[in-house]
Amino acid sequence: MTRIARVAVLLTLSALAASTATITAVPEPEAGASTPPTLHLNLPNDMSRIGYDYNGSPDGTNKPICTLHVGPIAMTNQFSIVTGTMETKNIPNGANAVWVVCGQSRSNTVTLYLPRDPLNDARTLVSDATRGMFGS
Repeated sequence: MTRIARVAVLLTLSALAASTATITAVPEPEAGASTPPTLHLNLPNDMSRIGYDYNGSPDGTNKPICTLHVGPIAMTNQFSIVTGTMETKNIPNGANAVWVVCGQSRSNTVTLYLPRDPLNDARTLVSDATRGMFGS
């Protein structure tokens, strides 16, 4: 690795450390507020599909109707805990926001990058692992 490349890597890491070090405030949940739904994406070997799972009632509160939003598509389900897959052919290429709403609670927003390929899959997995905090 050249000296210039090492300096670039150090500057990038320093900037990342500085930006993450300033994110210290975590808001307290409102009293009596229910826990928001959890959402995770997974990427099956079939490159024409994506997988998802969500729990609309992680705290045990009753939120029987959930709607999963994937880009322009919305799918409503009467179950709080759902695992499934869907084809990607009806989802536009590019960055697509994915979230679930159960009752009045909304999950974190994860970004799904299409078309599926190794780079876009990595970007999607980073977004999922950080619960949508970091895009790429």
